[in-house]
Amino acid sequence: MNVSDFLRGQLRTDSALRAYDATARERFTLGVMLRDAGRERVLVRDESAGRVQWSRDAGVRVEVLGRRRQIASFPGMGRKSSADRNDDTAVPVPYFPGKEPLWQGGSGSFVSSAIDDRRRVHPLVTGAEAYYRYEIGDSISISLGDGSRIILRELRVVPRRASWRVLSASLWFDTRTAQLVRAAYRFSAPVDIWQQARTAADPANRPSWRAAFLASPLRGTLEAVTVESGLYEGQFWLPRLQISDYKVDAPSQTRVSVRVEQRFDYASVNGTFEQATPLPPSTVALRERSDSLWVLDSPQVIRRDSLLKSVRSKRDTAALFLAYRAWEDSAWQPIRAQRDSLRTTQCASTGTYVRYRTRYGRRVPAEVFVPCDTVALSQAAIFTGELMSQNDKMWGSRDRESLISSLTSLTPLE
Repeated sequence: MNVSDFLRGQLRTDSALRAYDATARERFTLGVMLRDAGRERVLVRDESAGRVQWSRDAGVRVEVLGRRRQIASFPGMGRKSSADRNDDTAVPVPYFPGKEPLWQGGSGSFVSSAIDDRRRVHPLVTGAEAYYRYEIGDSISISLGDGSRIILRELRVVPRRASWRVLSASLWFDTRTAQLVRAAYRFSAPVDIWQQARTAADPANRPSWRAAFLASPLRGTLEAVTVESGLYEGQFWLPRLQISDYKVDAPSQTRVSVRVEQRFDYASVNGTFEQATPLPPSTVALRERSDSLWVLDSPQVIRRDSLLKSVRSKRDTAALFLAYRAWEDSAWQPIRAQRDSLRTTQCASTGTYVRYRTRYGRRVPAEVFVPCDTVALSQAAIFTGELMSQNDKMWGSRDRESLISSLTSLTPLE
């Protein structure tokens, strides 16, 4: 397995996949374990569900089916439910052409064939051999109903030296198509959060020295990510279950945990959909106005970034970002007002408001339909059980623990 095989497998999938209809669910859990508390407590849990339809001709269409959130701040303060939070980007999109299969629990990214010095080093990009050593691991044979067999083979990825930018990984590929089928991976070392934050280009995103002094050290660890895919139509491996666990170790023996769980159930793959409800003309007009502003935004960002290369002081850098943010706020203010007015009008007339989003770095346009009744969303039939139950694992997998255990032997060489 090399980068050429991997990219060719991705290209074959992207070329042959025409459409899918899926139910997508995501659960986000924020927990904390205080010194001498004895066990971890869940502070925030957020769950969303929606129907996601993607087709090569029409793009992404999301119908939000449910959204609920509960907060339990600290012991003795009780729990409160939030039904008025309606982020219409919460429902994840299972797959789109060019999507990076090595998910990390956040927004989707795109496959790249080059090493990015600012981010993790992908184990299958050109030049990754300088950072990793590779081993062929186990294999699994799967018999299909038509008598054919699929061979899955494990590629074990071992970092040459410990770093938060390199992964220890167990990757399983379909030998016929080079598609990633299942995976478990984690960073080989914690990341110093304050050190990374100090290098942010925008001064507003850099931590103050007071915060860094009071909350140091602050180290984050990607403990484990597992990705499991399902085979559809005999040729498409699409993500079915994805779980990531991230820990942050703070002073005074405090630990914060973040878990993101995603599950996708496909009603059809490469099937035909019923005629979708067209977007209201007012929504289309607002989208066209927003697109025109994005066109104006790009030269502003290019100019700002080019000037950053020549500045010599933090004060000049801050001035550039402040000027850009002032222009951005002023330019987007009329569009935000029009969007809010349009939402009020749509909710009064149809009970559903419609957004035309560009997600995943403005590269994936999506039509999003959200019911205005937030109470009904929080009590949707798609949800089962109590949100803040003691069972922190939403969707179990018998294979997940064995996948994670395979990482224990993949320690860095240095």
